[in-house]
Amino acid sequence: MGLLYRDKATEPAQRYSPNIFIRTGLFVLTCIIALASYMLFYLLAGTNGARTMRFSFVFWGLLMWVGLVIFTKSKHHMHSGVDDGLNWMGIAFLGLGLTGWNNAMPNDAAALVWALLCGLGALLTADRILSLATLGLLLLTLFFASQMVHEIGVLCMGVFSLLVYWLAVQGLILERFRDFKGCLEILTYGALAGLYASLNYYVADKSGYGPLHFSWGFAAATALIPIAYLTYGILETDRALLDIGALCLAAAVLTFRYYHHLLPVAAALSLAGAALILIAWGLIRYLREPKYGFTYAKDPHSSGSAIKVLQVAQALAVDQSFGAKPAPDNSSGTEFGGGSFG
Repeated sequence: MGLLYRDKATEPAQRYSPNIFIRTGLFVLTCIIALASYMLFYLLAGTNGARTMRFSFVFWGLLMWVGLVIFTKSKHHMHSGVDDGLNWMGIAFLGLGLTGWNNAMPNDAAALVWALLCGLGALLTADRILSLATLGLLLLTLFFASQMVHEIGVLCMGVFSLLVYWLAVQGLILERFRDFKGCLEILTYGALAGLYASLNYYVADKSGYGPLHFSWGFAAATALIPIAYLTYGILETDRALLDIGALCLAAAVLTFRYYHHLLPVAAALSLAGAALILIAWGLIRYLREPKYGFTYAKDPHSSGSAIKVLQVAQALAVDQSFGAKPAPDNSSGTEFGGGSFG
């Protein structure tokens, strides 16, 4: 089973890919039609009992995937909302049918089934959200399956996240996986976040594993992983490492702040803001000339739309907060006006 879409240049007809608003509307409409059709089928078939209903869910899920193939192959839909809705509804019906809704399967087995379904859906349509959901569900499977081995399970989650990151980076290099470039890119972000979350002290402490036997190791990982992300991201000019490293650094500060109250909140925020201003000022001066692939100069290939949006939002916020307020209207609304004729 592989990707239903191919490169547009090799297709005999143009793929139908509307904008995000039409796509969202078609997605919602497709989900409503799928649910209404199932309810009509349920009433006409008169299914009774949990086993029969689970079978009907599996049948309807497979029917949704058949409709997905028809719309992508014959109707030439590509991320139009209709194919997304059929794909997601197929996964939902199949997942409910295979796992049940009354704890019919253990948590780890149910999470694995959902992960496999989301993975198949991602392979069919190169859906980024489903790719990220697959990674999250696989990590959840490891979490449920490792309740008896405590910290060993957390380490397995970290090793698995690191393996996924390496495979995603290798896949981005290979030309054969160009159709899944978006999925691989978001998997790099998810795997880096999953690696840090699995080794974060707060997550390990609150995840129900019981008392931590290697608390010093989790504390060290909480502090060192963000620094490693940022350092390696700067050396390799890797955007994913820089973005996730900045977020993990903030998470590390909040984690240590939760367990060790060194400063009041106001003082900590003030010091953090002053440090960020100094760092930004220093980087602006340092990167006026390109160094190691980084520069403060404007990107010639960028339209600057993001900066313009931020400037407009800033102007609106300032005008809303500090702009002149209109004078109150004291008229009763019944005065006669002037006017003209002719």
